[in-house]
Amino acid sequence: MEKNIKDHILSKRNNKILAFIDVYKDSKIPFLYSDKIVQNNFPKELVLILDNYVNAVNDLTFSIFDEIKEEINKYDLYLDNRNIKIFLPYIDEENQEIFFYTKYPSSSGFLDDYP
Repeated sequence: MEKNIKDHILSKRNNKILAFIDVYKDSKIPFLYSDKIVQNNFPKELVLILDNYVNAVNDLTFSIFDEIKEEINKYDLYLDNRNIKIFLPYIDEENQEIFFYTKYPSSSGFLDDYP
C-alpha cells in the first residue's frame, strides 16, 4: 500500500472531525483505503453502530443491513481535505486503524452514494 496523504474524517452532520488519519490506498481493491488513526474522536455510539454492522456481516444477518447502513449514513462521513464521501467504515480499535471505501460497493459495481 502506498502512503498518500494525511487527512481528517469529518462528520458533515455536525461538522466535527472524528479522526486524524494517515491515508493509505489499497493497490489491489478499487476505492478501498486502510488508514492509521493518529487521533480517534469517534463517538462511542457510532463505534457501536459500526461494530453492529461488522457483527451482522459476520453472522450473515442480512435483515438488519439496511437499517444499520442508514444509521451510519446519518453521520455523513467524508475525507475532509479531499471532500470525498466514505462508505462502510470499519474501525480496528486494537491496532488504531480504519478501513473504508470512497465509493459504495454493490453487486452492480461501485456507486457514488448509497442505493
